[in-house]
Amino acid sequence: LLSGRVATSSGTSNPQIRFGEDLMSRVSYVMMNPDGREGMTVAVREAISGLVDKVCAEGNVQRNDILDSVFVGNPIMHHLFLGIDPTELGGAPFALAVSGAVHIKASDIGLKLNQGARLYMLPCIAGHVGADAAAVTLSEGPHRQDEMMLIVDVGTNAEIVLGNRQRVVAASSPTGPAFEGAEISGGQRAAPGAIERVRIDPDTLEPKYRVIGSELWSDEPGFLDSVQATGVTGICGSGIIEVVAEMYLAGIISEDGVVDGGLSARSPRVTANGRTFSYVLKEGEPRITITQTDVRAIQLAKAALYA
Repeated sequence: LLSGRVATSSGTSNPQIRFGEDLMSRVSYVMMNPDGREGMTVAVREAISGLVDKVCAEGNVQRNDILDSVFVGNPIMHHLFLGIDPTELGGAPFALAVSGAVHIKASDIGLKLNQGARLYMLPCIAGHVGADAAAVTLSEGPHRQDEMMLIVDVGTNAEIVLGNRQRVVAASSPTGPAFEGAEISGGQRAAPGAIERVRIDPDTLEPKYRVIGSELWSDEPGFLDSVQATGVTGICGSGIIEVVAEMYLAGIISEDGVVDGGLSARSPRVTANGRTFSYVLKEGEPRITITQTDVRAIQLAKAALYA
């Protein structure tokens, strides 16, 4: 904590996704299922416990060595992790059951650390602007500078913070799961093997890409060796944003997002897909394509964020 060095880190898929693709559908699940909250709370806590096991193993420490823990999350995750009913967040005025910081013993929620370990949960700001937004605001510090700063957290629920030392304002908008790679034909979470960077040659329409876990582009020598352990498994949220932008810059999609089927005569990368066309980002297994439906999903998410 004194040096700020990250000893180790880990991640996992959100276990709540089986209860609903986005925040509001998860609240609806709680409303429609009497035992829904308990099930989602157990799922979250089990996932957190699994992550604790991973970082302890990688950091060569014991659970009993952990004396303090800090957690952040969107308001739904915040409430469910603490065992609080999130139903009020399902409709206006989107009231938080707890808005202040939470200080409890880790054992109070069944998190097995040191017997006296403390748990600190940062406060949610308001409505669907959660403790994760509070954490990034505290870290980046727009309130500590004269220049205006814009912070954007893009995900299933987008949060935007704008301000300086004079005033800071925040807002949120549901954008759906597309920015996290969900509901995309070749989409996946950001994990080793996922395409995260894309460039498309505007003359040949040939792509090159980078995947999480490798510093090499796909057209560089040694790329296949560098991804041998993971392979190229799909495309994550940052990758889908880049590939759609590159498709536009290369003229593959029009200004309104339509894939230009006329380019199929020029490049085998543009292929027919029923009544629409797709762009082949990667051949082989798995074959990763960007479909017209994928482009529309990103447009819809972007529109919600823009609004």
